[in-house]
Amino acid sequence: IYNESMNVLKKEQRKLKYQSHEQHKQDFAPAVDESTRDLDERLQIALAELPEKSRTVFELSRFQEMKYKDIAVTLDLSIKTVEGHMSKALRHLRIELVDYLTLIICFLIYRL
Repeated sequence: IYNESMNVLKKEQRKLKYQSHEQHKQDFAPAVDESTRDLDERLQIALAELPEKSRTVFELSRFQEMKYKDIAVTLDLSIKTVEGHMSKALRHLRIELVDYLTLIICFLIYRL
C-alpha cells in the first residue's frame, strides 16, 4: 500500500509538472509564431538575393532533402560545384540571418 501510494503521488507530481510545462509553451507560442513569420519572410528575401544556381542547389538540398550526388545529376554539375554553391548559399544566409540566431535557437528548444 505504501509503494502504491508513493507511485500515485509521483504520478500526480509528473502530471502537474507536465501541465505547468504545457501552460508555459502556450504562453510562449504567440511570440514564437509572430517571430517565425518574420524569420520566414527574411529567409525568402535572403534566398531571392542568392544567385540562381546557388538558390536552386540550396532549395533542392534543404527543402527537397536531396543528396549532393542527386543534385549534381539533376543539374548536370559536379559534386564539388554543388558543394561550392551550398557553401556560398549557407555563408550568405548566415550573414543575412544573424539577427535571428537567438530566435532560431529558441524555436529549436521550443519544438523539443
